[in-house]
Amino acid sequence: MGGDEAGPFAIVVGAQYGLKGSGAAWHAHLAETMSALGCKSCKADADVWYRPATKKCGGQYYEYVLVFVDGILCVSHRAPKVMESLAALYRLKEDEKGNKYGPPERYLGANVGKYEFDDSDGKSRWYMSSDDYVKGAIANVEAELEKVGRFLKTKVSSTLPIGYR
Repeated sequence: MGGDEAGPFAIVVGAQYGLKGSGAAWHAHLAETMSALGCKSCKADADVWYRPATKKCGGQYYEYVLVFVDGILCVSHRAPKVMESLAALYRLKEDEKGNKYGPPERYLGANVGKYEFDDSDGKSRWYMSSDDYVKGAIANVEAELEKVGRFLKTKVSSTLPIGYR
């Protein structure tokens, strides 16, 4: 640059997703952190981390930290403590309410929440639902079909045509 704009500079604060090795570098860095926190990577999925833990009542279980790009889901009886340890090392994104972490509402496009069965002992169970994902997918298909003057049928007797082979 020349003229009036000569000299200014910018500090990039964010991941360089476009760089060829940035994903591998981030994964290696996070792996060092997770190992330092006593976690092991799952053999079936390198982005699932676990470590043994103990409940207040003395029961043994495993804490899990699931990582997908820059999304983290912690499954633990002491999830806030685990997330605090990560927040001490990394700047966590805030949700629309300004919280850096808390009970999840969405993960990888799925709705996440708690549900209590009518005949249960008063304990809530966690669930994941694809409701919003499927509604969005159908809306996308309908929009694309509308562009070419077509539409989805509202009443069908089967998922495939009768003569399909």
